[in-house]
Amino acid sequence: MAGYPDGTFQPDRPMTRAEFVALVVKVLGLDAVDGEPFADTIGHWAQDAIAAAHRQGIVEGYDGDTFGPDDPLLREQMVAIVVKAFGLREAEEGRMVPFTDEEAISVWAREAVRIAASHGIVMGYEDGAFRPQRPVTRAEAVTILARALQTVSLLPPFDSA
Repeated sequence: MAGYPDGTFQPDRPMTRAEFVALVVKVLGLDAVDGEPFADTIGHWAQDAIAAAHRQGIVEGYDGDTFGPDDPLLREQMVAIVVKAFGLREAEEGRMVPFTDEEAISVWAREAVRIAASHGIVMGYEDGAFRPQRPVTRAEAVTILARALQTVSLLPPFDSA
């Protein structure tokens, strides 16, 4: 994952939907090819990566024309993308983490959150909340991707000390 032109990583900066999708496409080694773009991604720097991820069924837009590439990535969106990108299914002997704010998780994201929790990819906060509508920081996104890669055995064990 590249930093910014000034040489900084800015771990606490919110990650956009486009940045995360581009990172996932890169991690998976997908070809960022021309594809049917969303209307709001035409001419965007991540247009081809978003189109490639959409073609693979990894991402969806808010509707058929709108992706929101520069919108902040929300935790439930990130988890849904990760679960689809890595083809994860619920772990047989997984850790089931009942989040204190489960009802706040959008219906379309609940299964993905449950699957990610069963693999230990997401664990929630100290108060037991998942905070599905919270924007993801760059550091959080890298941590979740590293855990997902470990789950599919592409990386050695990751400890987020």
